[in-house]
Amino acid sequence: MAKKKFFGEYLIEKGIVTEEDVLEALKIQEKKTPNIETVSIKLGYLTVKDIFKVFTEKAGSEENFLDVAVTTKFITPEQAIDITDQRRKMRPQLGEALLMLEKIDKTTLEKELKKYEEITEKFNQVQDALKNLHIFKHIGTESLDSLSYLPQKMRFTDGERVVKQGDAADSFYAVIKGDLKVTANNPDGENEIFITTIAENDVFGEAAIFLDEPRTANITAINDVELLRFERKEFLDFLKKFPKSSLPILVFILRRLLFKLNSTNKELTFERRKFVGQEEVNSLLEDLFD
Repeated sequence: MAKKKFFGEYLIEKGIVTEEDVLEALKIQEKKTPNIETVSIKLGYLTVKDIFKVFTEKAGSEENFLDVAVTTKFITPEQAIDITDQRRKMRPQLGEALLMLEKIDKTTLEKELKKYEEITEKFNQVQDALKNLHIFKHIGTESLDSLSYLPQKMRFTDGERVVKQGDAADSFYAVIKGDLKVTANNPDGENEIFITTIAENDVFGEAAIFLDEPRTANITAINDVELLRFERKEFLDFLKKFPKSSLPILVFILRRLLFKLNSTNKELTFERRKFVGQEEVNSLLEDLFD
């Protein structure tokens, strides 16, 4: 899943149609899409005589028809774009082609198209959010596309607990909106000890990538918050699949953890009790790159 899903790919993965069905539908799409020359005449940009002249100019050239028409000034670049857009609008949708071939019924098509649109909308929203996160600033486009399918989007309101100290740590979170506070349980049973705040475009719980230990602090929303939750196993699989992108991500995480380790702030001493050891780091790196 290295890019935004094509609707045909989605239907194949769901087992609704086969690869052969989609290929056949694509041929129908192409067959029923008006050619460039027809659209150019319909829009009034070229005459039949102009088209013959463009084909004469195109003879022996590797450029496509529209490029030659623009180069020879029969049409403008803007008109070439309009011709392409109009052809796209005139092309039957893949679902329509599958209906024509009776590879899918109308009810199923409408239901699955709605689901596909929801997935696509989520993909776009998550991808936009990931681009703003410091941890993912230096990863490639293909990696970012694949990563966009992983997280679960979550919402919390003021006062809601996101992470409870002592809970199992099997994921980490990225903040795409709002702020949270970090607190530690007070051994005396009094009010929780305030540690720090976490702001938009930051991450927390990232130590869970390295080791399976209980959470060392409480995380609570202090206003309306939107988060992306990454499961440890799925994220590790992503790092293994994209080793080049994993390096800047791991460097970012290790630098943050080392900062916490070396902090002289007494309020952060509770984090050091369960800080990641070199053995855990070495083990993870061996798993990723061996």
